[in-house]
Amino acid sequence: MGLAFCGWILPVEAFQAWRAAFVLGGMSHWVLDVIGHRPDMALAPGVKPLLGMGLWNSIPATVLVEGGAWLAAIALYVRATKRTNWSGLLAFWLGTAMLTISWLGNITAGIDPNPARAGVNGLVFFSLMIAWAYWMNRARYFKTSSM
Repeated sequence: MGLAFCGWILPVEAFQAWRAAFVLGGMSHWVLDVIGHRPDMALAPGVKPLLGMGLWNSIPATVLVEGGAWLAAIALYVRATKRTNWSGLLAFWLGTAMLTISWLGNITAGIDPNPARAGVNGLVFFSLMIAWAYWMNRARYFKTSSM
C-alpha cells in the first residue's frame, strides 16, 4: 500500500528509485538474516529448504561478526562525512554509543518477554533513533559535497 501511494504521489523516476532502494534493502536484510538466524528462513512462504547459519547461537561469534560490521560502518561514515558544528560531533558519538549499548544489551539480556511491552519499547526506541539520525545527518555533510 505504501509503495502504491508513493507511485501515486511521486514522479515516476523518484518512485522507481524508492522501489529499487526498498527491494535492495529488503534483499540485503534477508541475506544478513540468513547469516544470523537458525535455519528458519524460507526463500518463499512454504518453500523448503529453510536457510540459516545460526550465528546467533554463539555470542562470541555474534559479537565478532556484527560488532566488526558495526565498527566498519562507523569508520566508513566518519571518513565520508564532516561535521558542520559541534552538534554534528556530539550527536553522532552519543547516538552511536546509545545504539552500541542497546545492541550489547540485546545480546546479553534479550528483549522483554512481555510482547506488548517489548513492542512499545521497540517503537519508542526506534522512533527516537530515527529522530536522532535526522538531527545528526543535518549536522554532518558528505565531504564530496560543497558546503
